Amino acid sequence: MKQAGTVLILALLVLPSGGLVPAAAQETPELANLSIALWPEFDRPEMLVIYQGLLAADTPLPAGVEFRIPARVGRPTAVAYLSEAGERLNQQYTTRIEGETLVVSFQLTTPGFQLEYYDDLPVSAGGQREYALAYTADYAIDALSVEFQVPPTARNLAVDPAEGTAQAGIDGLRYHRIDVGAVEAGETRAWTFRYDKDDDALTSPAPSHAATCAPTGVC
Repeated sequence: MKQAGTVLILALLVLPSGGLVPAAAQETPELANLSIALWPEFDRPEMLVIYQGLLAADTPLPAGVEFRIPARVGRPTAVAYLSEAGERLNQQYTTRIEGETLVVSFQLTTPGFQLEYYDDLPVSAGGQREYALAYTADYAIDALSVEFQVPPTARNLAVDPAEGTAQAGIDGLRYHRIDVGAVEAGETRAWTFRYDKDDDALTSPAPSHAATCAPTGVC
């Protein structure tokens, strides 16, 4: 009887019944790339943060992923998957709170995804805007980049630490791009962006957008 009991225990460990998760489903995905776009005062007087990424080519699909964003933002503005044609389509997701973090979970059936949220953009009495980005990688990433969109009437952009390059976008706006490269899961990178601005003008006022639509077209 002792031997039979041992066999039964082993069977429970290897069979995906009774709510047990197969070993393959527990594998942690990796990202081929992730870009973090920061658009201050774009269509609201806040910071629009956009994650756009791609799972590694050998990732089995569907793949469950989780991304951690500040709990203070309340919820994502949009979560999307990218079709083979490059269209951004609504992605179902769930959230949970872990301390000061909001964990956004979703199941991807295609490798590409996009997540957006608005965050506070502190403004001093003298008109200086300052935003601190501290990103802790949820997954290993082959190529991480950060791109800061400079509002048209902004002056004196300063980035700390001082890295990256300024470039013009096809939309006529200026961007500051930082190519970080490969990062490990759990690794944290941080930057502070500061600029002066004498007005409250938005880069792209969009009163025609429905309340449920993100400014990048995800509804």
